[in-house]
Amino acid sequence: MPLDTQQSPAPSSQWKASDYNKPIGPIARIIAFVAREYNTTPAKLRHRHLDRRRNEPRDVARWLACIVSGKTIPQIGIAFECAHPPVHLAVRRVDRRRAADDTFRAFTDDLLARVPR
Repeated sequence: MPLDTQQSPAPSSQWKASDYNKPIGPIARIIAFVAREYNTTPAKLRHRHLDRRRNEPRDVARWLACIVSGKTIPQIGIAFECAHPPVHLAVRRVDRRRAADDTFRAFTDDLLARVPR
């Protein structure tokens, strides 16, 4: 049967509600990349729990997603399981820190150059 006439598979009971919230495409690649750089997991970057140890990697991942992914702020928020204001806040925080800290700017510039697109 030619590909263009195949029917899409019927929904099955194997799907979980959480499968619909998992980011796909460029945002998922960015999250996985930042998780590797910070030696954490993508799930911990997307989790809402307020843990100061994960604030920087989460903020950097949101900042990179805004610059690289081509997605809207609300779409990025959905991928990170949050509303869009935390995404705006993360971008502002990273931009402020980049302006004040040359080492952090060099680090984020390096990430920006290496992030999968």
